[in-house]
Amino acid sequence: MRVLPLASFFITACFALTAQAQVPKDTPRDFPTRFTSKDTSVRQQAAKAYARGCKGRQRHQFRRASEGWQGYQQLLKDKNADVVLAALAMSTCFKANKTLPLLADLSQHKSLKVMHEALTLLAHMENVAALSSFGKWLKEKSEFCASTKQNKLDLCHLALYGLGQSSQHSATDATERILAGDILKPFLKDSHPKTRKVAAMALILGGALGDKKEVGKLLKNENSGHFPQANSPENLQAISTLLAKMGR
Repeated sequence: MRVLPLASFFITACFALTAQAQVPKDTPRDFPTRFTSKDTSVRQQAAKAYARGCKGRQRHQFRRASEGWQGYQQLLKDKNADVVLAALAMSTCFKANKTLPLLADLSQHKSLKVMHEALTLLAHMENVAALSSFGKWLKEKSEFCASTKQNKLDLCHLALYGLGQSSQHSATDATERILAGDILKPFLKDSHPKTRKVAAMALILGGALGDKKEVGKLLKNENSGHFPQANSPENLQAISTLLAKMGR
């Protein structure tokens, strides 16, 4: 008896689903031994797998499990930077108030890749509690903002961006905005055009009400040839547009 193509397809699909259903799925209890493995690649892959678990059908189980939280803290202290990077992907498994202090510590990591990822996660939190971490970073890593190396300069710009992100949801006259503005305003005079642009955008978002005039002064200086290397017309338009949009 000849099987019709459509029937054959359904039979194959049923066998595939049955086989898939028989494959045991990982649970949080399966990870502690993998998190502590002597094999670097096993620890790295375990962190990635746990992060995936937090986004899958079992996400609630993975996010609540003590095994995950304990493993996360342990892996962030790993001597191997690649393992730490993999563990950082687990940050979304846990609440921001728990991960923020750990990410703040990692923003000072010796690996620039780890530092970049930690700063990125902190900035995306848009949490005022991260304000002091960005301020501290910019003070202690000031040489990055004066560096000719692009990877270090990128970190400086990320910290400036994060500062604005952290204070933007505070009241217009909040002390957090005043503090952010005091840190950002000196960068409006920086010799590097992108540094000035990022500082201006961050200041518009997270600075105090009176900081609007400082951005206006920057735009005048950019257009009058005050800086040896001016921002492009597109960058200046982006600053002007955001300034008008915020209406502050």
